[in-house]
Amino acid sequence: MAPCLKGFFLFALVCSANALGQTKYVPPLHQPGHVLCCTDASGQRACGDILPRQCNGRAYSIYNREGVRIRDIAAPIASEEKEQERQVAEIRERETRDQKRRETALLSTYASLEDIDKMQAQAESGLKKDIAEAEEKTADAQKRLQDLQETAKLYEGKTMPADLSSNLQNEEMQVKYQSELIRLKKRDLKEVQQKYATDKRRYKEITRQKNP
Repeated sequence: MAPCLKGFFLFALVCSANALGQTKYVPPLHQPGHVLCCTDASGQRACGDILPRQCNGRAYSIYNREGVRIRDIAAPIASEEKEQERQVAEIRERETRDQKRRETALLSTYASLEDIDKMQAQAESGLKKDIAEAEEKTADAQKRLQDLQETAKLYEGKTMPADLSSNLQNEEMQVKYQSELIRLKKRDLKEVQQKYATDKRRYKEITRQKNP
């Protein structure tokens, strides 16, 4: 049986080692006469001249003979928490590598901001040309369709000639096709503009970092 602890912490201590339920000795910082205290799972204060069982896996403090706190010991990190920390560190490392790879690719693609503007202009030029051509074809198809519809009115209540019916369907399909093509090309144009705007912003950030 360990002797009862005297003085400042007498109200918090149990007189025997068995009553304290200790399972291990404390770190080398613990000296004879020191007292170790923690808050257990129930929120109660547990103290002892060696670490009480209730304090295992929990943060605790070391007090000297005069009751002065001289050291705080953090709770050990659980294995699950360590694994989570490892995974987070791995993700961050992978993101850093990916970012570095993207930056290297960007710098190898463009020699200057002027290069970005030049490539953007070229990409936009092709799309704008496609849009203009599609709009012209749409207007022509709509004109032909209008003429065919006027002709079709002459056959109201009568059997429409097969070639007229076929031409009507063809022109309607052409208008729909060219209209959809315009929509897609305009979408592509917007995406190109966004891409080069992003590349330009990142290029400025990278080169500013390299040349502050």
